[in-house]
Amino acid sequence: MVKGVDFSKGAKSVEVSIASLYGGEIEIRIDKTDGPIIATVNVNTSRKGGIWRSFTAPVNKNIKGVHDVYFAFRGEKDLFNFDWWMFK
Repeated sequence: MVKGVDFSKGAKSVEVSIASLYGGEIEIRIDKTDGPIIATVNVNTSRKGGIWRSFTAPVNKNIKGVHDVYFAFRGEKDLFNFDWWMFK
């Protein structure tokens, strides 16, 4: 959870830096762990595992104001290493 993210300028997409192992997905939610999903980043394993690269997904809601942001990691096992995130 990241507390108090300011969406005063809105967000059209989210970019994350990932080193994929077996892949999976990241659900990005606001305000609580089971809050609305604003983006889903699919992390595929089409590249060699352990190589850092950026993945981008659209933000599917018009968000304004300050919100807590929650990252939920989904998949089978050893999904990926997560370095950083950025809303654009």
